[in-house]
Amino acid sequence: MIFKQSQLTGTVSPFDSLEEDIRSISSRIIKVLFIDELRREERVEKRMPVYYHFPHEKQYWTLSQTINISRSGLCILIDRPVAIGETIEIEIGRKLMDTREVFQILGKVVDVTVDKDNRTLCHIALLEKKVTFHRINNVLWSLADINCWFLEKYTLGCQGMDVDDLEELKAAYRLVYQEYSARKLCVPSEEQMFYNAYSFVPGSRTFALKKGEDLLGTICLVADSPMGFPMESIFPEEIQKLRNEGRLIAEVGALSLNSKFIDMKKHSFKNFKKQAYLFKLYKTMLDYACATKQTTDFIIGCHPRHEFLYKYLNFETLSPAKSYQGANAAPAVLMRLNIPDASRNTALLKEGPGVYFLKDVKYNRAFNYDFRLPQHFVQDILKNSTLWSEFTPKQKTYLKGLYDLYGPGGE
Repeated sequence: MIFKQSQLTGTVSPFDSLEEDIRSISSRIIKVLFIDELRREERVEKRMPVYYHFPHEKQYWTLSQTINISRSGLCILIDRPVAIGETIEIEIGRKLMDTREVFQILGKVVDVTVDKDNRTLCHIALLEKKVTFHRINNVLWSLADINCWFLEKYTLGCQGMDVDDLEELKAAYRLVYQEYSARKLCVPSEEQMFYNAYSFVPGSRTFALKKGEDLLGTICLVADSPMGFPMESIFPEEIQKLRNEGRLIAEVGALSLNSKFIDMKKHSFKNFKKQAYLFKLYKTMLDYACATKQTTDFIIGCHPRHEFLYKYLNFETLSPAKSYQGANAAPAVLMRLNIPDASRNTALLKEGPGVYFLKDVKYNRAFNYDFRLPQHFVQDILKNSTLWSEFTPKQKTYLKGLYDLYGPGGE
């Protein structure tokens, strides 16, 4: 007996007539699509407006809605008879800045059923290679919205955490160096660790994503201090303006994903595993910041080609691109996330970020809000540091006062 995933209840039920139905379909590709769509993964109930159209018919687009979706297909309401194997076009709209933007996808009808309310449901397998892009950013955002329904599933067994174990902190520094040096984003270091003066500011935290003993990625939150922020070296006016407005700022940095486990050559929106790990790291950091209530705004310097990814996460761009010495002279734009506003706006969406980033998550252990780097750890890192010479006199003076530095790194 073959089983299929129930399209409406999410439960598994027998489908005794599947072989008979498949034998009635003449096209081999429809058979493959039918079985693949039903077995690939469970559907998620989701209502959103769509328009559908059958290319072989001279008719206008008809407004409908989805009943459920997966990354490989969807189910919509339909008001007319339809044959299995028919090609169907679906148009999905997204409202951005009062301008309706759409993209179209091509699919095949793989099943037709009737629900308890006597409505005709059309089950469609998506032909991903025939996506028609009207606006690439909008398409990627819409795909990311769909992916957000499945992110928890793809990060099962992964633990997001704030790092307070000193050996794990060194491992995080090594991973950042490994990934940054491979992309020529940092200068060579004999220690093969990437950190800077801001890594030792009280309140700065490193977050890690782990699966078992494997370190999948890291991200860092830099607290404000008399040293300022790394990005302040090229965006001083924009950051000072936020301070003058009374904003509590923290800079996001040292983002790295382990290339041993993730294909880093593909953009995050085109690589589901990469997107899942990146979003999990970001959510861990966001949950920490919201829980401490000591941060109202994130700022980040990112490469222009990643700008629309952070816009999806509700960041706004504050500046044009400039050369950033902290990333080995790579171009960077300054972006800012207003956390309270983003939370309110995201909650209104009831989709994508709204169902993932605002979702309550039970972490494997409680965040350590009182963590501070111990003096002996900082002394040990910096006393023979090859990066100490890169610190400014102001940074050296500040850190000496905090950690009583001495020896070669604390001259």
